Amino acid sequence: MALDDIIEKIKQSNLIEEVIQETVALGRRRGRYLKGVEHDSLVVDMMEQCYFWNSKGENGDVFTWLEKRRGWDFKTAAEWLAKRAKLPEPEWGKQDNATRLATRANEDAMTIAARWMVKKLRGAATAVRYSRGRGWTDETIKLAGLGYSGNGSQDDRKDLAGDLDLNQIDRNNPIRKAVTGIPAEMLIYPHVRGGRVRYLSCRSIEGKRHYNLPVDLAGPRQIYYNHAYGVGEKAVVIVEGQADAVTLGQWGIAAVALAGTAWNDQRGAMDELVKRHDDLYLGLDEDKAGAKALMGNEDRWPVADVLGAMVRIVRWGTLIQGEKPEQVSELPKQEEIDAVPFDEEKGSDLDAGSMSEEELRELSKE
Repeated sequence: MALDDIIEKIKQSNLIEEVIQETVALGRRRGRYLKGVEHDSLVVDMMEQCYFWNSKGENGDVFTWLEKRRGWDFKTAAEWLAKRAKLPEPEWGKQDNATRLATRANEDAMTIAARWMVKKLRGAATAVRYSRGRGWTDETIKLAGLGYSGNGSQDDRKDLAGDLDLNQIDRNNPIRKAVTGIPAEMLIYPHVRGGRVRYLSCRSIEGKRHYNLPVDLAGPRQIYYNHAYGVGEKAVVIVEGQADAVTLGQWGIAAVALAGTAWNDQRGAMDELVKRHDDLYLGLDEDKAGAKALMGNEDRWPVADVLGAMVRIVRWGTLIQGEKPEQVSELPKQEEIDAVPFDEEKGSDLDAGSMSEEELRELSKE
């Protein structure tokens, strides 16, 4: 068995809520979440198997919890968890171990940079105004972990470098080089899995300019999971842009964004979605690129090969006066929904503010 598979087996056999409760009391369950009894800023997501300790600016998976609480490195935490679950200890090959540690170090650098950018957004009026202008509430901005790359000043660059130094991120770390090279005045979407930031994608708050981290430093572009997503969700909506996924998250709908329309770039992730979720909905932008990605050459519908013949196709149309939008998870396959006004200038980005509060409640209710 490959080392990654062994590590995943160890993680699955040690539920994070059970490990945490061995030393810290957790309160009553609320949906997928547990909160600390004495430390109410500690929140445990049982579906995603991660934790967020907001007062400490800390988040991560079960390995991170042990690393932070006991001062262990990843290898020691993994071996302890293997013993706890009565599993064989991982056989650490030099190359495998080095690769695993490098991956964790990269995620650490990405997570620290994302936290710094969250703080920058809160203090930047233009970034806050842009985010609220998309119809996102302050709660959604917080839950999505949206950030801002700053104004590009020398003070900003020194401040970010100082945070990375404080957390002992090596100055030659490739992710450090990638995140410190992000252009100024960018809205930052953190790609979070299991409480750890795996990638950052960027969009200018003026105009519609996108920026991807250099592939040679940060690896290929990754899909984006919104804050309502969990591996145990029955239904998931697949959209093009991260902003669309954030809006659906505000409505309580689990969604992932392709960050483009190239199926082949994300084939592995799409295969995982097919395995995990009963119902998949696909809502691409209503433009030429979206239509081509959906129908392919000569209307061959390649989406059926990737997501299966039972994928539901969602079309974002114009809200019909007096009609209420239907909940996405209740749509029959290939039904067109008239849920969101189409903005010719923006494309088919979904703006949460384009619906009334009553319509939003109807869409997102259980």
